[in-house]
Amino acid sequence: RLFRVRPLRDGDGEAARATRNAEDLLQDGRFDECLRALHDAKRLVPRSHIARTNLAAAYFERGDEDAALHWLREAHRLAPHDEVACLATALLEQRAGNVSDAQWLLVNFLQEVDANHTGALRQLARVHQEQGQWNQAATCFRRLMSAEPGSSEWPRELEYCLERAPGGGRLGPGGGGDFDGRGGGWG
Repeated sequence: RLFRVRPLRDGDGEAARATRNAEDLLQDGRFDECLRALHDAKRLVPRSHIARTNLAAAYFERGDEDAALHWLREAHRLAPHDEVACLATALLEQRAGNVSDAQWLLVNFLQEVDANHTGALRQLARVHQEQGQWNQAATCFRRLMSAEPGSSEWPRELEYCLERAPGGGRLGPGGGGDFDGRGGGWG
């Protein structure tokens, strides 16, 4: 789950307590108190990207995606290799209509952090599907089939994309090269 309060491990006991308290408040639907506690935690650990993803989670649960996106962008700036900061930011960028930013975040994460990250691959495939970029989506589903060979979902999704792709989704012998972010594909 991308939008959840995560424990702080930055060494500040008071910030960690405020975060645990905020998690309980969020579960009880007490958003204002939760946000106060999370802002207090962020002030105590000003360089923590997790404090910012926690704020994003609370704002998201409250229904304020603009504020959530603000805090996720801050978290991603501090920790560009953090899975939650990257994938949640990409999701909200996409929902805000910033599709190219969402794609860039996901492609960069796959290139720089984990080329086989199933969450990032799945999310990138969905972005490509929504944009009608069937060959690129098919490439992501091929990678997902390699990463999770036992899954029955990925072959169905791949077939769906290939049916819609110009030229049947063929990327050349072997399925293409490395992902280049410009529609080339994954090998």
